[in-house]
Amino acid sequence: MFGKSPRPPAGLIKYFGLTDWWLTAFTEEERKKIVSTFQPLGLSPDPLIVGDITHASGSAAGLLSALAGWFRKRENKRIAFRIIEKAEELAPQAGVLERHFLYHAKIVKNIAVIYRLIPAISSWRY
Repeated sequence: MFGKSPRPPAGLIKYFGLTDWWLTAFTEEERKKIVSTFQPLGLSPDPLIVGDITHASGSAAGLLSALAGWFRKRENKRIAFRIIEKAEELAPQAGVLERHFLYHAKIVKNIAVIYRLIPAISSWRY
């Protein structure tokens, strides 16, 4: 009768204090997709939600801007934009280089959306 509440994540999500955001910004299905898609070389299979992280370089904004880069397909754009939105919220605590990569990720996502609209725009009559 009652839905079971999602298990709080560990891993990088917990380490960077993103647990509440993780559980509220995404559905269970979206979280599974994010975990299965994000597979950086040299890390454990589920670094976002598994493991007891005691040290990580960078910031939450840096993690999120890197995470957004894994969602380039059109069907994943909503996930990518929510990730970028949270990263932007956290940008003031990030270093200059991490902010650079965050805004680069945002520009790339927005350009991809604009380019998909160009055929429709070019057919407009003035």
